[in-house]
Amino acid sequence: MKAHNDHIIAGVHANVRRLLLERGVKGWSMDELAEMSGLAKKTLYKIAGSREKVIHTVVVRDVRQRIAATVDLLDADEEFEQKLRRMEVVIPDSVSQYDLKGVVAQVKRQHPAIWDEIHALQLKLAEPLHEFFAKGIREGKLRRELTPQDIADLIYGIVIICNENHSGPELREKIALGISVVLQGIRVQGDSRPGQELDR
Repeated sequence: MKAHNDHIIAGVHANVRRLLLERGVKGWSMDELAEMSGLAKKTLYKIAGSREKVIHTVVVRDVRQRIAATVDLLDADEEFEQKLRRMEVVIPDSVSQYDLKGVVAQVKRQHPAIWDEIHALQLKLAEPLHEFFAKGIREGKLRRELTPQDIADLIYGIVIICNENHSGPELREKIALGISVVLQGIRVQGDSRPGQELDR
């Protein structure tokens, strides 16, 4: 029975995601969700909870998955330079594939409690990211006049501006270019990637 219910709930959440993408946070009702899911409204509430609960489940889960990719990178048993190179791929991939980012902006306005949890997750990512950059500065791999916050702000700024001005494949391309330039610029002189010479 539990496996059956889990399958039904997974279908409900898939429908919630579809509705959020197509109509945003306010553009659909639980009646419509029940009809899409082939459930009576009473049954929908019983197995999936309130409208706010299903929005919370879908949006927060998506945010966790996107953050997890960067956290996994930072936790990997790899050399610092290898992680720095992979960051040029992982962050653009994670951001450009995150199709609910517009929904998150709506959630911030309309469901403050859900937004607070999302923001807490983002802050949780900031800690290992700052420590990663601090390690690079301590070891002389990154420029000492920068702080971890400076570097994080540069990356966040690129992501925010690119999100506002680009979409589709171009979004990933622009984020990748911006992050590549930043990560090359924060390295100490002479610490460019192997086989890659900087123009003098």
